[in-house]
Amino acid sequence: MTPLAALCYICCSQNFLAMSKYRVLLNYGSIAGLAGFVAFIIYYAMGTNPMGNISWLTAWLPILFIYLGTKKHRDDVLGGAMSYGQAFLGGLIITLIWATLVGMLTYLFGAFVDASFVDIYKEDAYEQMEAARAFMSEDILDKAMQGIEQMTLGQMVQGDVFNKLFGGLIVSLIVAAINKRKKDIFEISEEQEA
Repeated sequence: MTPLAALCYICCSQNFLAMSKYRVLLNYGSIAGLAGFVAFIIYYAMGTNPMGNISWLTAWLPILFIYLGTKKHRDDVLGGAMSYGQAFLGGLIITLIWATLVGMLTYLFGAFVDASFVDIYKEDAYEQMEAARAFMSEDILDKAMQGIEQMTLGQMVQGDVFNKLFGGLIVSLIVAAINKRKKDIFEISEEQEA
């Protein structure tokens, strides 16, 4: 084996070992992303705006997957103990995978299957702007209407991904406080005796 091949083997095996400890988090983020996209498709099939207010019906999905994923990571990978920072990082990894996967699949759906949900989204936004007319000046309302009119699929998905990331960050902060656990002092003393 040449030195270069040996170096490549060592680097690849080290990266694989480093990534394997995050496998649980990556799996939960992927499942959450697929579940979020399935909810998007269901809302779309119902004829509603899949990125509108109805999406709040499935707001519990990322909360559930962040909680369960960090808990399983704590129990199975970290031996039952997890610091607040480790739990927060786990929640962020799940959030990042979830948000980007839903965003990517939504964009692909809009680009290759049917982009009509963008028009439905714009119609809902126009209705909301009309309802808020009493609270803003005509100049601001006109600028907002122009912004809605010029919105593209990419901008809409990008905004949705950002909202998901921000919401996931908040959820991760809360779930980290719930799932953190110090190592049991009796387990430490038993390990020292052995």
